[in-house]
Amino acid sequence: MVVDSDIVEGMEQVYDMFDDAPGPWQSRTRRVRDCIGQLNDSLRSAFVAVYGREESIREAAARMGISFAAVAKRLSRARELIRECVERSTQNPQDKRDEEPKHARSQ
Repeated sequence: MVVDSDIVEGMEQVYDMFDDAPGPWQSRTRRVRDCIGQLNDSLRSAFVAVYGREESIREAAARMGISFAAVAKRLSRARELIRECVERSTQNPQDKRDEEPKHARSQ
């Protein structure tokens, strides 16, 4: 998998936000980080642009060369997949730790 350096930098910024979580949130934030990492490139790049680099959806769309609606859809899908992944890992963290979000790699 080829990963753009901007994506890596943005992911680090997102991860840094989660690293600062206190006590009981640490395991949940670790799961969120793992789930973000499991997103496919197009979903992860939109997620990182908006939530990591704090670009507006319009800015992210212009930089990525896609429409505003496409970025908004990718963000929605990314949040949905992250939520599903975290919920699965929370239900049974030992068995589900390495599980990918449903359909994450097929997008």
